[in-house]
Amino acid sequence: CSLGDAKDSGSYSRRPIPTSSTNGRRTRVYNNKNRRKLRLLKASLLELNKAEIAFVRVQDVVRLREVFYLQAQICNSMKGRQSKRNEAARKFQEMNCRMVQSVLHVWHDAIASVVGGSIV
Repeated sequence: CSLGDAKDSGSYSRRPIPTSSTNGRRTRVYNNKNRRKLRLLKASLLELNKAEIAFVRVQDVVRLREVFYLQAQICNSMKGRQSKRNEAARKFQEMNCRMVQSVLHVWHDAIASVVGGSIV
């Protein structure tokens, strides 16, 4: 049960769910592949939530960014998870901005040392 398995199985919500008629009532027929795919996606989200907690504790911005990206991608492929997707995407963007800001200072200092002065 890995994220790769879930991603390899394709998108859950993009294919129509087949229906059949039983005694005049329409019932949803889920095949084993769709059930397995959904189970893998949910399991992947649970593991990513655990990873998020761990990376927040150690303040690992790079890995948090990856976690939020994967959460957004998985939620995007599941039906009814748009608000969770949007939240994860927003967090991804925040982490991306933090990374860019932290790298800018390093590049600024590196360029200044090469040029031999302060860059404004």
